[in-house]
Amino acid sequence: LYTSGFGADHNEACLRNLATGSGSSGLYYYIKTPDDIPTAFADALGGLTSVVAQNVKLSLEAVGTGVSVKRVLGSTYTRDAEGSVVLGDLFAEDEKDVLVELQLPKLRAPQTDPPPLVLNATLRGFNVPRSAPDDVAVSLAVARPASEPAEQPVNTALDEQRNRIMVAEAMEEATRLADAGNVAAGRAELERIHRVVALSPSGGTDLSNMLKAQCVELQGHYADASKYRMVGSKMSRMHARSHQVQRSTHMSPEAYTSGAKRKAALKSSWASSFKSGINENDSDSD
Repeated sequence: LYTSGFGADHNEACLRNLATGSGSSGLYYYIKTPDDIPTAFADALGGLTSVVAQNVKLSLEAVGTGVSVKRVLGSTYTRDAEGSVVLGDLFAEDEKDVLVELQLPKLRAPQTDPPPLVLNATLRGFNVPRSAPDDVAVSLAVARPASEPAEQPVNTALDEQRNRIMVAEAMEEATRLADAGNVAAGRAELERIHRVVALSPSGGTDLSNMLKAQCVELQGHYADASKYRMVGSKMSRMHARSHQVQRSTHMSPEAYTSGAKRKAALKSSWASSFKSGINENDSDSD
């Protein structure tokens, strides 16, 4: 379910809850001005018309004695009765980064050659173009050396996804604090997570830079209770959900790639039609 609210006078909490409660793909759009209406609707419809897989689930199976899946980071996705992560429908060009924390047993001796298998992951869903069920399986092996290799590089791709999850959680916390009447504490939470991302190993990547920029922008909308109610509450809820499910909105079209081509085509088509309508009206008035 995709919901949208126009201007300052709508219940963003209700609209966001309707979107998130509808499944793993729902989004809430805050439409600030009439000019945002075509791009917001094109963004939503562009995604919905680019679905390539339906009812997608990710199963995670720990392998080996003492190995377990400790947790899946974030609270975006639910788990079904079998413990699979419910991802919902996938768009063309969709990317879903599911961060998993594993618990590994203490070893008596190093294991590096070959590294032991610790996880099997299987993605299952209905392949829309093929009109048939489909699945993809991969396995993870982790080398367990006696000591950490010298100058071990940080995986920045993994780190920036951790930043994404933390920023979404911080936006939710800032909203909770401000809704309870402590707008200053909400602003402080946004300032805190901005510092965390800036100091992280991936603090200079495109995704992290975008996350930092949104935090700075939101801080201005937490200047006081009035600004928070008019804009801050709405933008916080929209951006947080966008980062949780890795889906762009009309206010951050470059953030994520899901359905990008179809969205761009619809926006271009609608923009052309809108301009043509204006030109025709101008001609009629002459």
